[in-house]
Amino acid sequence: MDVGNLVGASEHTLLTTIRKSTPIYAYFSINERELLRVMKMAREEGITADKPDKIPLELALANETGFPHNGHLDFADSTVDPGTGTVELRGIFPNPGPPFLLVPGLFVQVRMPIAERENALLVTERALGLDQGGRYLLVVKNENVVEQRHVKIGALRDGMRVIEDGLKAEDWVVVKGIQRAIPGAKVTPQQTRASAPAKEAEPAKASDSPSAEPSKSS
Repeated sequence: MDVGNLVGASEHTLLTTIRKSTPIYAYFSINERELLRVMKMAREEGITADKPDKIPLELALANETGFPHNGHLDFADSTVDPGTGTVELRGIFPNPGPPFLLVPGLFVQVRMPIAERENALLVTERALGLDQGGRYLLVVKNENVVEQRHVKIGALRDGMRVIEDGLKAEDWVVVKGIQRAIPGAKVTPQQTRASAPAKEAEPAKASDSPSAEPSKSS
């Protein structure tokens, strides 16, 4: 529009769009089952509807590893969408700049911690395989025989995957030489110390027998 033009006489005329870049909102949805878990956590910790900021959130952009941005829950819709079975939530995150890293319209992943698990079993992500039966680990059982064992996986934490079912703390998990560890074959396992979750282990020297590592608790 030019200076002097009459605007909005018969219809609304958009002159500009103003956005606040920091802090910034992130909208996401959760299903009914997860909503019930969040509500249970809120009741146990005394979190009320007028204080949703007590629930922390973590955010990651599409090109980021992990969830480096921390924020908190800001708003939750009052009803569940009957068509999708989900409820919309809104988180608020600091966005220092310029330049601003979080830009309106970007796709993001949001994680909401709703429970803490003591002594969870963790294995490195590279030890997991996938077949038609789902995710599996190669485990060295009695008499050093390799067994393929299907497991139920949980959350990913700093490169380590939580194993929810199918693995015990005393089990030995093959983490190196996986290509040579054939289910049913006998091996000579070598115990190694787990590297820090955020770092990759040093490459092993070539060997005729795979190395194995007991699962660790954390």
